[in-house]
Amino acid sequence: DRVTSLAEQVQAQGAEIEELRRRVAELEPKPRPVLTPEQEAEDKAERLRLWEASAPQRAESDRRMGQWAADRSAALDARIKAIVAQELRQLRTPGGEA
Repeated sequence: DRVTSLAEQVQAQGAEIEELRRRVAELEPKPRPVLTPEQEAEDKAERLRLWEASAPQRAESDRRMGQWAADRSAALDARIKAIVAQELRQLRTPGGEA
């Protein structure tokens, strides 16, 4: 009957809410462990080592990004020049729009 159906829906939604709560709890940031000063120094040294080791990849990425920007800028410049040239041709032709 209708009451049973509604009760089943509420129960299913309750289970869904509990599942969503569980998933949110998994996604919440976990507290960082408390490190001794020695462990903190080792951690910082390791992060610095990894940062320095990634320098070639970062430099290559920066180079590619710079090249992409230069290529994009050149393409836009060419497009603008083409539009300006077209407008100038139209103005120079008899009956061209002013």
